[in-house]
Amino acid sequence: MRFQLPGSSLSLAIAQDRSNIVFVGGRNHSTSIAFRHVAFFRKYQFSPMSQPSDSQHLETLSRVMQTLRERAEQLPEGSYTTKLLRGGPEKIGEKLLEESRELIEAASESGPEGRDHFVYEAGDLIYHTLVMLAWRGVDLDEVAAELARREGTSGLVEKASRKVQD
Repeated sequence: MRFQLPGSSLSLAIAQDRSNIVFVGGRNHSTSIAFRHVAFFRKYQFSPMSQPSDSQHLETLSRVMQTLRERAEQLPEGSYTTKLLRGGPEKIGEKLLEESRELIEAASESGPEGRDHFVYEAGDLIYHTLVMLAWRGVDLDEVAAELARREGTSGLVEKASRKVQD
């Protein structure tokens, strides 16, 4: 199966046996990723005509958070997430700082490739943030509730109210 990625010069091909994803970016330039190396792989129905809805993207975040909670409880050997969780806030924080810097650098890159790189780095930063939440035992729903609490309040007003409380 082969699909053009919207808004990108990349296309995606999936091996018949579903063992590899091949990203094709221009003539004679491709990258193959074996599924066994892709974290959180799930079998999806791909359709070149449909775009995932916002709710499907939110479901993805919820599934990733659920997987991270499970990893935090089980600490399976050979898992990158387990390695981070065992390192605690120091190791996870180190990765958050690194990914933050990479996101900031990618933000200044121009063109579609720069945008794609920025999205990629944002995904890394969000993933590592979710790992820290899992380490701390905080669910994504709690963060969403906090954002909902702040919704409609000026950031300047909210920040000023914190200074008064201190």
